[in-house]
Amino acid sequence: MSTWAVEIELPDDLVSRADEDDLRTQVARRAREALLVTFYDQGRISTSRAASLLGISRREFLDVPGRYGVSEFDDNLNVVAEARLAYAASSHQSGSTSDELNRWIRQ
Repeated sequence: MSTWAVEIELPDDLVSRADEDDLRTQVARRAREALLVTFYDQGRISTSRAASLLGISRREFLDVPGRYGVSEFDDNLNVVAEARLAYAASSHQSGSTSDELNRWIRQ
């Protein structure tokens, strides 16, 4: 896998020499985390892939997007519409009726 690097410039007055290495590590980690959350939010990367690139578990990654104001769920997903589509596809094969689907959705 090829990689690329990004350089971030900060004024000297924000960083003391004593904290420089620790801050460099923290900034790099946060920048990487923020970029991967952005990719996740855009649908360009899965939670598993983002977690792997951050060196954490998928479960741990699921807590990360919230720190950036990003939902771990697809807010644009219409669950009822998706259920109807899935049910219609399966009922086409099994002969189920739309009344059965409506009863199932209301449960």
